Amino acid sequence: MNIMKTVSEYGDDLYALALCVTKNPDAASEVFVKTMLAVKDTEPMLCDVAKAAFPLIREADCNEEAQTLTEIMLNQKQEALLGEVFAKPQIVRAIIHMSYENDFTPEQISAVTGESERFVRAQLEQLSEPLRAALEEHYKEICIKISADDKLKQYALRACSSGGREFAVKQDAHPVHSWTRKQKIVVIAVAAVITLVVCILIPLAQAYKEMREKEKEDGVSFEDPSSEISFYIPVETEE
Repeated sequence: MNIMKTVSEYGDDLYALALCVTKNPDAASEVFVKTMLAVKDTEPMLCDVAKAAFPLIREADCNEEAQTLTEIMLNQKQEALLGEVFAKPQIVRAIIHMSYENDFTPEQISAVTGESERFVRAQLEQLSEPLRAALEEHYKEICIKISADDKLKQYALRACSSGGREFAVKQDAHPVHSWTRKQKIVVIAVAAVITLVVCILIPLAQAYKEMREKEKEDGVSFEDPSSEISFYIPVETEE
């Protein structure tokens, strides 16, 4: 199996695994390219691809605060299910994904993760009955909506054809994905503060400075109570 066929056949599965475990699109993209570089001279099965990817996933920058995936559209049930999965520890997310999306056996999951088969079985058995039912019904539907885009796939192919040199020089070439909700909130808050400072506080400070300078020029203080002279209006009287 050449690398183009590997990317075509397993690319979306690899990206979905990396994204659902790391909850970070940028980290998932990096795992995708590095994994394809690792398996480019082999004829892997999906389990082999996952096994090559998992050490990279463990070392990746996970976004543990993420509660959903902003780049895909989910209905209410899918959103709730993904939130419940995302609340689990990383290793449990990986076990759930490989079991309910890739249909890996506990033995295969053990080989991918390096955890004991007993541990894998225990994690699956500890899932509540309602969660297991929801995973059976909706998890594959969620993962169908997750795919590595063409730009990322083409970049991985170029990196593999160049022996990895392109990726080593330009690791930031993977596609830019949507920001998380928290990142958007932070950006909006920072923009609001900057707007407040630039549009209100700085003009007020400038106006106050000009007022103080005028006080010095005129010898009148705008902070002192108004004197009788300030309000004196000459009135003509009949004598």
